[in-house]
Amino acid sequence: MPEKPVIGRKIVLPPEATVAQAFDIIACNCFEHLTANQGAVGRGDREGIHRMRVGLRRLRAAISLFADLVRGPDTEAVKADLKWLTGRLAVARDLDVLVRGLRLRKTTPPDVARLRACLEARRRCAFAAAAAAVNGRRYRGMVLRIAAWLAAGRWRHSPARGAGTRPVKAFARDALHRRTRKIIRRAGMLDFLDARERHRLRIAAKKLRYATEFFESLYDGREYRKFQECLKALQDGLGGLHDSVVQEKLIARHMPAREKGATAGMAQLMERRRVQDRQCLAQSKKAAVRLSGARHFWR
Repeated sequence: MPEKPVIGRKIVLPPEATVAQAFDIIACNCFEHLTANQGAVGRGDREGIHRMRVGLRRLRAAISLFADLVRGPDTEAVKADLKWLTGRLAVARDLDVLVRGLRLRKTTPPDVARLRACLEARRRCAFAAAAAAVNGRRYRGMVLRIAAWLAAGRWRHSPARGAGTRPVKAFARDALHRRTRKIIRRAGMLDFLDARERHRLRIAAKKLRYATEFFESLYDGREYRKFQECLKALQDGLGGLHDSVVQEKLIARHMPAREKGATAGMAQLMERRRVQDRQCLAQSKKAAVRLSGARHFWR
C-alpha cells in the first residue's frame, strides 16, 4: 500500500469501446485512485485525504453518469458505502482548508490566532478520525464489496442492459451535451440563486468536469482543454462560495467561548470573507459566460 498520496492515472478509452467497456475502465481507474491513498490517509497525511476524496468523487460521478447502465441493488449498496466514506473525510478536509486559509502573520489579531489554534486541534482530531475510518472494518468491507461489484460486472451480461453495447462516443456526445446545456442555463441565473442552489450547480459542474476527463482520450486535445478551462473556472468560483458558507459554520461551531460575539479581529476576518465572496461570484459569472460560448469538443 503506497504511503505517499497518489494522483489518479489518466484514463485511455479505445475509440471503438462500448458503453459497458468504457464504464469498466473508468470505474476501475477511479477505484484504484481511491484505494491507492489508503496508506497516506491511514497515517493522517492531509494531502492523502484530499486525493482520496477526489477518487471518491470521481467514482461517484462515474456511477451517476452511467446510472442507466449500472442501476440495481448492488450499485445502491456501493453508493451508500461511498457516501459513508465521503462523510468521514469531509470534516477533515473542510477544517484543513479553513486552517490553511487563516495564515498567521505578525499583524494577525490575537482572537483570530486563538481561533486558529482551536481549529488546528479540531483538525488533528478530524485527521485521526479519517485515519481510523480507513483502518477500520467497515472500510475493508467496502473495498471488498466494490471489488466484487466491479468483477461481477452484471451490466456487461444482462439482456436488459442493451445500452451497454452502444458505442461510447455516441453515449459521451449525448451525455456531455445534455449536462452542459443544463449547467449553462442555471449558471446564467447566478445572481438569483441562493447558497443551496449554487451548491447544486457546483456539484453539477464538478460531475461534468469529471465526465469530460473520463472521455478526454476520445477527442482533440486543444478544444478539450479550452472547454475544461472554462468549466474549472466556474467550479472554482462556486467552490469558493461554498467553502465560505461551510467555513462560517465551522467558525461559529468551534470558536472558543471567550471569543463569542463581535471582536475587531473577527470583524476583519468576516469582511475579508465577504470580499472573497464577491470575487468568487464575479469569477463564476465570467466563467459561465465563457462556458456558454465555448466550442463543444465532442461534436
